[in-house]
This record gives sequence, C-alpha cells and structure tokens, in this order.
Amino acid sequence: MAPRRLASTAHARQPSTEGSPLPRAWQIASSLHADGSLSVVRQDDEASNSGLLDLVPTLGSASGPGMHTPVLGGDQARMPPPILGKQRPRKISRSDAPWTRARARDSLSDASTEASNASVIVHEEPAEKPPAIVVPPTDDAAPSTLPARLRRWMHDAMKQHMYETAIFWGQQVVALEPTELAYNDAYWLAQAYFYTHQYARAEHLLTTPLRCGAVPLDTSAPGATPVGTQGDALQAALEATRANSALPPAIQARRARAGTYTSVTDAAGGAPSEAPPDDGPRRLSRRRKRSPSLTDPFHVSGPACLPIDTEFSRVVVPRDTEAHGPCLVNWSSPCRYLAAQCLVRLGRFHEALELTGEDHTRWTGRASAKTPALDGGLKLSSSVCHLRGQIHLRLEEPWKAKEAFMLALALDVKNYDSFSALLDGCLLGEDELWDFVQSLEYAAQAGSDADAHADLAYVRLMYTARLPKRAQAHAAQAAAARQRLVEQHAALRMNAEVLLSLAEALYQAMRYEDAHAVTSHLLALDPGAMLALPVHIACMHYLPRLHPALFLLAHRLTETHPDSCEAWYAVGTWYASAHRWSEARRYFSKASLLDPRFVPSWIAFGHSFALEGESDQAITAYSTAARKFPDSGLPRLFLGMEHLAQGNRSLAQLFLQSAEEELGHDPLCANERGVALFQSGRVDEAIDCFRAALDAAAETQQPAAAWSAVHLNLGLAYRRVQRDDEARACFLRVLDYDPACASAYIALGLCAHRRGDLADAIGWYHEGLGVDPRDPIGTELLSLALDARVAQGLPPALQHAVDDEDASVSMSLS
Repeated sequence: MAPRRLASTAHARQPSTEGSPLPRAWQIASSLHADGSLSVVRQDDEASNSGLLDLVPTLGSASGPGMHTPVLGGDQARMPPPILGKQRPRKISRSDAPWTRARARDSLSDASTEASNASVIVHEEPAEKPPAIVVPPTDDAAPSTLPARLRRWMHDAMKQHMYETAIFWGQQVVALEPTELAYNDAYWLAQAYFYTHQYARAEHLLTTPLRCGAVPLDTSAPGATPVGTQGDALQAALEATRANSALPPAIQARRARAGTYTSVTDAAGGAPSEAPPDDGPRRLSRRRKRSPSLTDPFHVSGPACLPIDTEFSRVVVPRDTEAHGPCLVNWSSPCRYLAAQCLVRLGRFHEALELTGEDHTRWTGRASAKTPALDGGLKLSSSVCHLRGQIHLRLEEPWKAKEAFMLALALDVKNYDSFSALLDGCLLGEDELWDFVQSLEYAAQAGSDADAHADLAYVRLMYTARLPKRAQAHAAQAAAARQRLVEQHAALRMNAEVLLSLAEALYQAMRYEDAHAVTSHLLALDPGAMLALPVHIACMHYLPRLHPALFLLAHRLTETHPDSCEAWYAVGTWYASAHRWSEARRYFSKASLLDPRFVPSWIAFGHSFALEGESDQAITAYSTAARKFPDSGLPRLFLGMEHLAQGNRSLAQLFLQSAEEELGHDPLCANERGVALFQSGRVDEAIDCFRAALDAAAETQQPAAAWSAVHLNLGLAYRRVQRDDEARACFLRVLDYDPACASAYIALGLCAHRRGDLADAIGWYHEGLGVDPRDPIGTELLSLALDARVAQGLPPALQHAVDDEDASVSMSLS
C-alpha cells in the first residue's frame, strides 16, 4: 500500500472558513471553546509561541467554573511545609472530631472533587486557619453531558498514569463529542497513545481525517445488497431467496432462532416437541432467582434485540458513505509537531522531516529570536527546530543538525535539550560554543517583565557553568558563574548541574581525587544523574585503588540501566583497567551502538587498539570519531600520536597542531607536539613545548612519575643543543621518579661520553643495560666507549704502576 502523502500537510497554512469545502460542523472555530479552554486547532503566533500549554479543557468542579484541577489542593493550610531533620508529618483528620458514619455521609458529596484536588501529603493544620474562599454557585459546576463526564474521566486517568483507561474513555469522547471540542479530545487521545508507545496509532489519528461517527445504511432501496454479503454472490442469492420466499411463519420463526435453546419448538404452539424424561422428583434449589426490579437503572427492558445481520448493516459503513472531519495536522501546529514526533519514533525520518519542513518561519510566524514567548513558556517553534536537528543526526548529517540546534536555542534560550545536544554532542568547538551561548538574546526574550529578566539571567549563569573549561579563561568564567549561583541560591550547593560543572573543572585539571569526590557526592544525591557517569568512571580508571569499586559500579549499572551507553562503557573501562583489550573493545563498541553520539566510547574504542599495538586499526577508529565529532580535539590528538608512532611526521604535525587549537594548554598535547618538532629538527620550539607541558602538569594531581617521559624528552632536547648540564639535571630527575628507566641511564652515559669521561660513560651504559639488556642503542654505545677506552690507553698513574709491576716480575725471574 502506498504511504500517505504528507507533503501537502507540511506546507499547509491555516485556511479560512469562507468557502471551506468541509461541512459547517467541521469548520475551525475560534481559539476558545464554550467551556473556556483553548482550541488545539490553531496555527497563529500564540500557538507557535505557547506550544502545548493550556490545551486541556477546563472541567467544571465544585471549586468553581473554568478552573483546572491543581496538583496540590488550593487550601494553603494543607500545603506541605519543609521537613526539618528527621521529622515526619503525621496523618490526622481534618478536625478533632471522631470519625462517624454520619460524618462520612456528609463528606461523601464532595469526596469526588476534594479527594482528587487535595494534596497527597496531609499535615497538621495551623492554629489560625486562613479564611475560606467562597465560590458562588453556578449551574455548570459539574459536567452536564455524557462527553463532558467522559472527558473528565480521561484526564483524571492520565493524571493518575492509567493510560489504558484514558485511551478507553478518550476513544468514547472522540466518537460522541459533536462540537469543536472533539479536536482537543483527539489531540489528548493521541498524547495517551504516545505515552504508551503506540506511535503508529497516534500518527494515524493525527494524519487521517477525524471520524465523526457512523451513518446507517439505507436498506430500503430496491435491489440493495446486504452489507455482510458484499463480494459473495452465492450468499447474496441465498439471502435474496429467503427474503422473497413465502414460507410458513413457524418455519421462519424457527430459522430466526437457529442455534439457540428454543430452536426445537412445536410447529403449532411453540412448546417443546419432546419433554425430557421424568427421572423422579427433582431436588429443589435453595437459591431462588431474584426477579429484576423495575427501579433498577441498569435493567434493560423493551423489545428483543435486533438480528445480527441488521446490526451488522448498521455498524459497518462503506467508506464512500463515511463522514470525515478535518485532518488535524493540516489545521493544528501542536498536532503536526506530535505527528512528527511519532514518525521519528517509528523510524520514518524523511516523512518526519517533510512534515516539520525546512523553513522554520512557518512555525514561528512573526516571532523571532528577539521575541519573548507570549505566555512565558517554551516556544513550539524552538521544539520543532530541535526535533529537526535530531532527525538530521539520525540521518548522519551533523552539519545540518548543528544548524537546527543552534536555531532552536536562539529562538528560545530555555530549550535545554538543544544546549545539551550542542555541548555533549561536540557539535561546536569550545570557542565557538562560548561565543554562541554568550551572544544569545536573553534580554530581548525576557521582554519588559522584571521577573523574566531575572529568570533568564539565571539561565545564562547555568549555561555558563556547564560550558567547556579547557581554556584557562573559560575555566575562570565558568567558576565565577558557578560561585555566583551558589551565592544567590544557597540550595544550589546540592544541585546536580552545579556539582557536575565543578567535577568537570577538576577533571580537566587532572585532579582526579577531587573530581571523584564531587561525582560520588552527586551520585549519592541523585543516583540517576547519568551525565556525571563518564567523569566518575574515568576518575575511577585513573585511580588504581578504585578498580574494585569500578567493577561493582559496572555490575550495578548493567542491572539497573541495561539500555544505557554509560553502563556498558563502565564495563569496558573495567576491562581496560585490567589490560584485557579485546573484551574492553567489545563493550565499548556496544556502548557506541546504543548511543552513536557518546564521545567517550569512541575514544576508548580507539585506545583499545592503540594500547594493544594495532596502530592501523587505531587510526581507523580515531578517524571515525573525528568524522563524527569534527569539533572535538581529542580524536585529532590521538590521530597525531599514532601517525607520529608510524613515522608520518607531516601528518602528525598537522593533526597535533589542529588539536592544539582546540585543547589549548593540555600537557599531553604539548608533549606530543614537542616530540614532533624534535623529530623535525626544530629543537628550540620543542623545548618550549616540553616546558609548557611540565608547567601544565604541575597544576594536576597526578603523581610526578606520570610525567617522567616529559622530563626525559626535555633532557634529550637539551643534549641535542649541547646544554649538557641542564640535560644531566633532567635525566637525574627522571631516575628519581623512575629508577628503572634504562633510557635515562644511557642518556647520562651519552653526556659523560661527550665530556670525554669514558669511565663514567661506561658505568652508566652498564647500568642501563642492566635494566634492559636488549637495548640496541645502549649496547652499541657501550661498544664504542670500550673501543675508545682501549685506543686511549691507560692513564699515566696507572701506566707507572703497571711498569713497576712488570719490573718486579722480571727481577724475580732473573
């Protein structure tokens, strides 16, 4: 079957009611219904700015007309006060009077409204009660029609997370509602489908004409074929013969009761033709059937039910006689957005992209990045742009996704999903992301409301605290924003975003102990803070004493969150800590499949090849990560390291220089750039890089032995420019950090060899070969030193001693 064409709906504009081909009952009404609720069928500027707010019909209640059911009761005395220490609120009755059945009967009348509106936490009432709010009685205090009552049941079921119940009653409301409220009812029914992951049903409801009920067939037309026999000529002929034949009434009555207990009847009187044999007196049942009461409201009295063929003809209606309503995606922006969400969940990305459209002005109207939301909420146009960015990510188009996310955040700075996609997905470089976030129209979107200005200033501080912190200037700005938040709002000391910002700053400074302490505190406050897990897991990897805890964490995450990429990333990290690279690689790959935008799993996947010695496969893995995350500097850094190991100096310098622009003063990047410059003969520049790496490493919490290779590289660079004293100091420092470093011993022998101290050089060479006997450079240098020592001859003092010994030996022989 050909798919439904949605191209026309993607560019549909709101039609006018004049000359509409739809029936008058289906023409679009004003934005307000008769009950005071906002209509979902709208595409004006207010709908584009407000999004999905205030679309629920206002159900009448005892609290007054036109009021929504609050989450907590309106009685201020029953609002939950702060709980101090270990105090617990105790449940008490609303008065000190004991409970009686009479009191229960008195309160039964308002139990349906008060119980649903009351707070779920009951506290002691204060000594002085606030004055009660007197609501004037109204005629529409309760829903007066069946659809209105069913609508209340549907929304109450959704509030109580009973979605199947909401779907059941929602279907009845859509079928029974004769007014424009059916549009809102269809929208909320589609929401219930969406909440229960029935995306195909929700999309079908929104993208097909809305049904308004069945129309019975006109069976009185001559020659009409019964509905149940369409397509079956033999059955149609039999039905026509039965309809036109003149059979005795008894036979016709018998055929009508075929298959029932009364089918065996007497032809004349209708009594049973054969009575059952009398086996004796029957035991009378003690139970007696109660005759239905005439006052029973559920007692059905009246004529017998219609034959099933007649009922089939009335219920099943041919398609050409069905009455259709409007297609909601053509008339409603919220319905079009929900339909696009359903298409994304169904994997029909191109259809969803066609439905959302490429031009965002169709959703924004006159709104722009400098226009505040009319109701202070989130703009629907911003949400649509974010959805378009998600579609482009699924279609492997990150450049288009970046533009969509930037547009979504620019239209509404409160769209945290777009901010998170740009930040966590590495779609923008650090400098570019900082410039973009700081240049957003916070003041313009706040409008003239002073409270809105304060709110968006708070949003700006929160975003600033979460931005990347590799550059020192950016780290200082993020720290200032974080500290200002805590000063203004003391409760944010335990906020997950503030703690995560502090942990990221400590991790970037390689202060793994402090970063782990912060992430542990964060996860204790909020065990579901998945954004903190990559930093937490990385710190546990770098701290060997925490490897057992990492094992337990990985097991717990796979049990509680088996579908999260962080869980399997933790498993792979534990295997990498145990140097089991093949197992680690398998779980890193699984994490990447669960979330293709999870950067740490791609980097770790390449590490598993590089640390195993598979340089070519490591380059392939890093290249894939660099293609997926073009604005991240880490894949380019590791690509440069692998090319440097393979001797590709030009490619290595290219990747390392590109990574240095993004990573800034990273000690690892500075060391690798120094190695590339040293091999290219630019020794002075290499010395500057090595010094910068040591300066950056001094601010970390890593042990000094972790940077012994940088001291060794700096000493070799000093020796190359014949600064032997400084080189000797560097080599001795390396031996202090790592006494088993054979390269340092051999480098000290080179310094002694250059000074002409062959005896000292031979001693250092022997020390180095004692650590690594198979070192080819040390073996060759030792051979050269020994040959030079032989050619040089013995020292004068030692030569006189040898001559005296020879003279004494000759005298004794004579």
